Amino acid sequence: MTDLNKTKALFIIPDAPFDNLNLGDIECGYVPLSGTHSSFFLVAHRLSFLDSLSIGLFILSGKEIKSDSITSFNSLEDAIRWKGTGKLILCTSDDESALERVSAFDTDFFLWLHVHLNHRLIEQLERFVFQKLICVSDTVRLTGLHSFRSNELIRIYNPLSPHFIASHKNTVSSRERKSIVFSGFIGENKGIQHLLLLWPKIKEYNKEFKLYVAGSGKLYDTNAKLGEFGVASAKFETLYLVPLIEKFGSFDNADIYFLGSLKPHDLRALYQKCAIGVVNLNQWESTETFCCTGVEMVASGLQVLCLKRGALQETLGVFSLVNLICVNDLVNLPEILESMSNQEVSEATRARDLHLIKKRYALNTICEEWRRLLRGDEVFALQEWNSSKGKRYYTERLFGLLKLSRLYRSVIRLLKH
Repeated sequence: MTDLNKTKALFIIPDAPFDNLNLGDIECGYVPLSGTHSSFFLVAHRLSFLDSLSIGLFILSGKEIKSDSITSFNSLEDAIRWKGTGKLILCTSDDESALERVSAFDTDFFLWLHVHLNHRLIEQLERFVFQKLICVSDTVRLTGLHSFRSNELIRIYNPLSPHFIASHKNTVSSRERKSIVFSGFIGENKGIQHLLLLWPKIKEYNKEFKLYVAGSGKLYDTNAKLGEFGVASAKFETLYLVPLIEKFGSFDNADIYFLGSLKPHDLRALYQKCAIGVVNLNQWESTETFCCTGVEMVASGLQVLCLKRGALQETLGVFSLVNLICVNDLVNLPEILESMSNQEVSEATRARDLHLIKKRYALNTICEEWRRLLRGDEVFALQEWNSSKGKRYYTERLFGLLKLSRLYRSVIRLLKH
C-alpha cells in the first residue's frame, strides 16, 4: 500500500517512566513497565508494522523513543502537522493538563482512558472536546451509558505482553506450594497494604507461607522519593512495613522478599515459581479498570486471588485459575490461601485459560480491533457487552434512551452530597 493510501495515526501519552525507550525491547519483555505504559507502547509498536497504517508517537514530557517503524517528533506542533487529517489518540489516566494541551490543537481525537470514567469526562465527550472515548473494559464504559453520546464509548481491552504467551520451557512442576506473589505498584491504590496488614495472621496460620513482592513505588514515576527501605513512599513504609519489622525483626524473618520492578522476562519465571498470585485487594469499585498483572499471572499458569470489585470480575473472572472473593472474605484470607495452595491444578485447566487469554487479549487480537477503529473498517456498537448487566446497566441505558443524561448526572451528584 502506498503512503497516500495509509491512515496516519498519532499516539500521544503525557509521560513515560524512562527516556529513549526502545519499543522493540518492550515487546521482547526486556523493560519493566506499568500496565498502562506497556499497553500504549505495545499497541503503537505493533500497529506500526501494518501496511494500512503509518504510526507517529509523541511524549508530552519531551522524552524520546527508539523505533525504526514509528515517526517521532521534536514538538507537539510538529506531531499535529504530521498527522494532518489522520487520527490522534491521547492515552491518559485522566490527566487534565494533557487533555488541555492536545485539545488546544485538535478536537477530532480519541481519548484512550486507563482509569475510571467520571462524569466530567462524559460531559467533555458530550461537548465534543474529543470524538471518541476508548475504555479498557465494559465495567469502565458502564458509567457513561446514560450519555446521548454513549455510542462513542468504545471498549478495547489492554493487550497481553507477547512474552507471557510465547513458547517457553514448562516449569510448573517446580512451584513452591506456599509461595505468594504480588506484582505492581507498591502503594495503597493497588491494595498491597491489605496483604501486608494480614501477613502476621497468615504466618500464624501457616509459618511456611512466603511472599514475593515484585514492584516499586517508582513504577509510574522514576523520580518518586522512596522511604528508608527503598520500597515505597516514606508514608507507606511507616504505616505498613515498619510494623512488620517491629514484629518479625526483619523482612527475611517475615519471609517477605522485595524484588523491585522486574522485566516481563523475569516476572514470568517468578509467576511459574509461585503457587498463588494476589492482585488488588482494595474495596472501592473503581480500583481496577482492567488488571494487566492478573492476566499475566493467569497466562503463566498461576492461581490468582482477587476481590470481586472493579473490572476484575469481567477481565479475570472468566478464568478457572482465578478465585474471586468478597470484601467480607478478607478476614478468612489465611484459610483461603491455605486452601488454594493445597489445590491441584491440572494442565488442562491451565491450557483452557491460556487459550481464552489468547482469544481475548493477545496483542494481534487487540491490534486488529485498533486497526478497524483507526481505518473506519467497522462500526463499534454497544451490542457486544462482556460485563454483567445488572440494575446499573439498565438504569444507565434507560436514561440514555430518554436523552436525560444531564438530569441523571444531577441526581447522582445530589445523592452523593
